[in-house]
Amino acid sequence: MANQASNSGPASTSNTLSTPGFGSISINFEGLGTIHLPPKGELAFIAGVGLVAAAGLIEWPVAAIVAAGHLIAHASNNKALQEFGEALESA
Repeated sequence: MANQASNSGPASTSNTLSTPGFGSISINFEGLGTIHLPPKGELAFIAGVGLVAAAGLIEWPVAAIVAAGHLIAHASNNKALQEFGEALESA
């Protein structure tokens, strides 16, 4: 009985982590809502750009622009591929 009582308390206050489709990650924080992170490959690229900036090889504003450009290009590329796939399905 004591085991059941101890399991019900922390579960109601814990944060949850889920990985929906395509390798993206969603983290649900109580009080803040859900945060959607890009897929692991994109996170690795952004971390690499951050490491290069931390090493001083490029400036932080340049790293931010490169990371933002990469995310925007990837998002628009996915939309273009989706539209292309829909066109192929209708043909």
